[in-house]
Amino acid sequence: MKRLVTLCLLLLGLLPANAQYSGEAVQDETARVTVAKFIAPVTLITIGSLGVGVPFMVKGREWVRDNVGYCYVGGRPFKADDYIQFLPLAMDLGLGAIGVKARHTFKDRFLVSATAYASMAIMVNAVKYSVCEMRPDNSSANSFPSGHTATAFTAAEIVRVEYGPWWGLGAYAISVATACLRVYNNRHWVNDLLAGAGFGILSAHIGYWLLPLENRAIDAIRSRHASRKDIGFLALPMADPFTRSAGLSIAMSF
Repeated sequence: MKRLVTLCLLLLGLLPANAQYSGEAVQDETARVTVAKFIAPVTLITIGSLGVGVPFMVKGREWVRDNVGYCYVGGRPFKADDYIQFLPLAMDLGLGAIGVKARHTFKDRFLVSATAYASMAIMVNAVKYSVCEMRPDNSSANSFPSGHTATAFTAAEIVRVEYGPWWGLGAYAISVATACLRVYNNRHWVNDLLAGAGFGILSAHIGYWLLPLENRAIDAIRSRHASRKDIGFLALPMADPFTRSAGLSIAMSF
């Protein structure tokens, strides 16, 4: 257990520099595409990718598995990671509802989150089924990168942007705990976690980058049908307990 805690602290220390919040930033800054916003996610994805084929990195990840995995150090699996991966998302969409001031409106946060998760799912699954990396427990060849970690870090970055440093720190801590449990439960290599975190942070940025385009598209639809009264919009959350996945179902009539 001490080694698991140590791993969590090390991963927390690898959190990107942009995980620090500046209260002086203006709202429009979130939609700007800058080189600085690529540094942390690209670095994490690159380091994680090296763990797939570089010999000394492969040995390093095996050492972590042998010293943290429950079946190697003695213990029992702790499957909380299947559930706490969604806590940052709950913070993302729920904090505003209980009165915590957010940077964007609920509609904008919803659009950012939906776009970010769609981007994350596309990127992560495309890499998973292209690389075909075997999991540590040899259960399947879709280990790299970690989808649980990407899911948690996507929302953690949005929470940081929307609600500031302290809420962001809490969301990132939950994300790191999710990542560490993936190694403890012998479901992922440590490099899978780094790449998953990188894809998650990048996906959050993509959500903000595309927000102005989405708002313009919505405004165009509204103005085109301003004279009609039968415009409808419905969004419903979905969850599949069998695949342990969640998503959003969106319908618009006009």
